[in-house]
Amino acid sequence: MSRFEWLEIPKGSGAGEKPPEEVAGFDEQHYLALGDAKSREGELETAMRYYSRALDHDLRLEPAWLGQLLCLVDLGEFREAITWADKALELCPGSAGVFALKGLAWGRLGDMEKARGFSDTSLRAGDRSSLAWWARGDILMSENVRNASFCFRKALELAGDDGALNLRIGCSFMSAGRAHQARLYLLHARNLQPENPLAWYWLGVAYQESGQTGEAGACFEHALELRPGKPEFQQAHARVARMGLLDRLWWKLSRIWK
Repeated sequence: MSRFEWLEIPKGSGAGEKPPEEVAGFDEQHYLALGDAKSREGELETAMRYYSRALDHDLRLEPAWLGQLLCLVDLGEFREAITWADKALELCPGSAGVFALKGLAWGRLGDMEKARGFSDTSLRAGDRSSLAWWARGDILMSENVRNASFCFRKALELAGDDGALNLRIGCSFMSAGRAHQARLYLLHARNLQPENPLAWYWLGVAYQESGQTGEAGACFEHALELRPGKPEFQQAHARVARMGLLDRLWWKLSRIWK
């Protein structure tokens, strides 16, 4: 399994929701806000439809392109993300965020030379972009955790108390098997966004990876309260609930050996 495969959200997570319908008087900012809200909740395919509707209104709306690209990366559609990044750059030339996410996608594919190259371009284009600094840190995570941590701190300096950014940084640490460090950011994300089911879910994953199954179960249960019926939350909660004393001991030992 790759560094990122288990962090990707399966397709179909928003399949139970109807596609957005055009409503008179709603503009691109309305659909952009809906896309951002669904993206934060992990309803990525629904979010992409809202971003697409926003782009129908304004094809040069950079935040909608960035939202689309983040969704594609979270879905594990890295090559498609690269293709869409090229389309975005035709309409938003010089976008630091688009260059950053193109580099991120190459990093997820394992081509570190291209990843660093596009990341360098993104920082030259906009070194005040928190997105560019987070993407840089994620790219560096597998090679140099200290440098990655510097990039994450830089991103947070620029973004302030941003729950979504803390959540992404936490997942970056989780992808490198660093649950203890991830938990610090995920706890902050949960505190900043207590109504966000994804913050509770990933905090639960971090607790589980640390062998703290009681805390993990409570987080998964709360995620389900906020988003009833979500398959990933149900499976995680059931998996922890089935673990007996010996299972929990073996889990802790396997985490140490890992």
